[in-house]
Amino acid sequence: MDRVKVYPGQIASAKDILRHNRFVERGFGALAESLLGSGQLIDGLAATPSGGLNVTIGTGSVYEQAAVDPTAYSSLPADATLILKQGLALTPEVFNFPAPAGVGNARVYLVQYRLQVLDVDSAVVPYFDSENPTVPWQGPGDNGVAETTTRATIADLSTKSGAVAAIGATVAPTPDAGWRGLYLVTVQNGQAVLSAADIARYPGAGFIDLKLGAVKSYIEDRLGFSEVPGDLYTWANQGR
Repeated sequence: MDRVKVYPGQIASAKDILRHNRFVERGFGALAESLLGSGQLIDGLAATPSGGLNVTIGTGSVYEQAAVDPTAYSSLPADATLILKQGLALTPEVFNFPAPAGVGNARVYLVQYRLQVLDVDSAVVPYFDSENPTVPWQGPGDNGVAETTTRATIADLSTKSGAVAAIGATVAPTPDAGWRGLYLVTVQNGQAVLSAADIARYPGAGFIDLKLGAVKSYIEDRLGFSEVPGDLYTWANQGR
């Protein structure tokens, strides 16, 4: 991982901090790709019925290849280098799925996600005034204008409804451009409460079900070995 160099007595600049942040993101992106590969993956984001026709999507994260910085990052230009980026969902979200009209009808809803880069947390930032160092400017040039202070990469969630059709003849909607499927939720006419049976993972969604800490036990259970060493790389190359 690259690191920024600074020297004693050097006049530091904002770009020193920005370049450090960018190097860290590149480094962690490379590490994540070495462990997870370069596909689209989902960790967490569990779907749970939460009363009535509501479903709660829990916290988690998504991973996919994307540009380091699709737009300028403060005073640094955009960086189109592709890395495995992490989009976070730190707060559970509740979605409602109304039942369709018409006896014998049903509707399939799609829960979809996208990795999105946002500049957030606006604030009026203090600036150094060389003519009066004891009183900082409020905003650039003392203009009082608020600026974003965080570049966030999030897992953005939304829902999409399919067409109403007879039970058994419904067609699931497909993700919008730039979005990926997460869950399908089926609701029938007259239904008042959703259960886990009404929720299915979207076909091909890349959920991470097996964590690194469970790999050793998984191999032992599936292959019948009881003494898989902690060094799985060595074990895998012993002709097993």
